[in-house]
Amino acid sequence: MGWFSWCYKFRSQAARALGMDLQHQQVRYAQTLAQYVTPGSAWLDLGCGHQFYPRWARIGSIAPEELASRPRLLCGLDGDFRSIRQHPLITNRVLGDVNQLPFRDSTFTVISANMVMEHVADPAAALRELERTLAPGGVFIFHTTNRRFYQVAIASLLPQKLKNAIIYALTRRRSEDVYPTEYKINTPNAVRRLAAASGMKLRDLRMISSAGELALLGPVVVLELLVTRLLETPLLRNFRSNMIVILQKEGAAQPNPSCPCIP
Repeated sequence: MGWFSWCYKFRSQAARALGMDLQHQQVRYAQTLAQYVTPGSAWLDLGCGHQFYPRWARIGSIAPEELASRPRLLCGLDGDFRSIRQHPLITNRVLGDVNQLPFRDSTFTVISANMVMEHVADPAAALRELERTLAPGGVFIFHTTNRRFYQVAIASLLPQKLKNAIIYALTRRRSEDVYPTEYKINTPNAVRRLAAASGMKLRDLRMISSAGELALLGPVVVLELLVTRLLETPLLRNFRSNMIVILQKEGAAQPNPSCPCIP
């Protein structure tokens, strides 16, 4: 058995011994998307890169291919041409900026962002653009890290090169797939304040725990699991690792069925 396999098996066994039913945050995000991306919807995935979510996150949800087949309109927007051109499920690929979306008003019923909002320098401007682009009654779903989580708080103090090295050691993500973080909308209070300023209603804010980012450190993961179990208490919910947020635009009208791009 290789080191990676041993570490993940050890983590699973340790979690069961502690009475923990760990579910990865990407699985929870995939399940949330499956609830809102429905047949006939119009969906924009922000910072789409080359995938909506990892393929292994289909556990307990649906395959990305099935999700992509549901909407009548599916667009992906990213600032990285190299990454977006590799997305196998999106044909309407747009190279652009979240603060200046090249779409007509009230185009989309669903807009999503998976681990993107922590990189946005001006989330207030971004939310105003998203509110404009959403159809009345449409939702913006985003999954992001919580700045109050102890690992994120420590990482925010480290130089980017050192963070890149640590991320590669723990997750095998290369530096070109790691982007500078801003953490401007990464606490529950920040979400509520910025949502209110944008005119959107906070429909749901779920504080969730990760499935264990330190698994590759072997026995060290036991300490992480103990902290995770502690954070599952209601008193410490605002210090969990991740947030899944759903904002909703007021109203209930249908989106504009015409071409979404601004001439």
